[in-house]
Amino acid sequence: MKAWKGVLLSAVLFSSVIVYAMAVEPYWIKTSMHKIGHPSVVSPLRVVQLSDLHLQTFDKLSAKIVEEVERLKPDLVVITGDAIDNHGSLPVLDQFLAALPKGAHTVAILGNWEYWAAVDMQALRALYIKHNVKLLVNEAYEVRMGAQAVIIEGMDDFTAGKPKSVVKEYGANKAPLHLLLQHSPGWFEQLKGEALERERPALCLAGHTHAGQVTLFGFVLWTPRGSGSYTGGFYQSKLCPLYVSAGLGTSLLPVRFGARPEIAVFDFLLKRQAF
Repeated sequence: MKAWKGVLLSAVLFSSVIVYAMAVEPYWIKTSMHKIGHPSVVSPLRVVQLSDLHLQTFDKLSAKIVEEVERLKPDLVVITGDAIDNHGSLPVLDQFLAALPKGAHTVAILGNWEYWAAVDMQALRALYIKHNVKLLVNEAYEVRMGAQAVIIEGMDDFTAGKPKSVVKEYGANKAPLHLLLQHSPGWFEQLKGEALERERPALCLAGHTHAGQVTLFGFVLWTPRGSGSYTGGFYQSKLCPLYVSAGLGTSLLPVRFGARPEIAVFDFLLKRQAF
């Protein structure tokens, strides 16, 4: 009898974990807040990072993301790759971008899945243009928010694309704030020699790892190729301070356990400069 009780209890616990990993944690968004710069500044420049959306349908997670971005009132939204992972999801991305609150500058980069899924890049770029989103593929883009100039350097994905630094072509050293976006954080580990002889960004943002997506007691079981030694959070890379987002969607399996989906928020406390 005791043996049967043990088996039953184990089955209940296992079922509970599966239900939690499939139906609870994937929709339990964590909003991480980070302040960078001078604490005395009253009006920060707010950057919101959305990574690894892996949009399949416009579901309750998509609606929660839109609602949270609305609440955060960002100046700049950066979509750091893997927005979709199959060509058939372009209409869903269209719906998602249409639902995002207007008013913030928005830029995007490519992840590995846009390549692996053979997404039509021309159609993807046209879709981003439709919603006033700047897609950066080895490009730099300057935006002005009031008197504040920001250089955003968007690199092609390290895992599936051909990343190339372009910062010197755009004089990013003249900008008070320079952000670098690269989907796969492993890129930062392989930099050496001339690749480091360049302007140092104030902050680099990446995703790709999903923070392991499934962890046991904080132990990361697996990260995808292109992650390097990074899993999630802040690091000091060879090039710049680096933040690796846990991302928002799921890949391969529709589960998360010990790796909640994340919206990362960066408040840059910068002294305003006129240009």
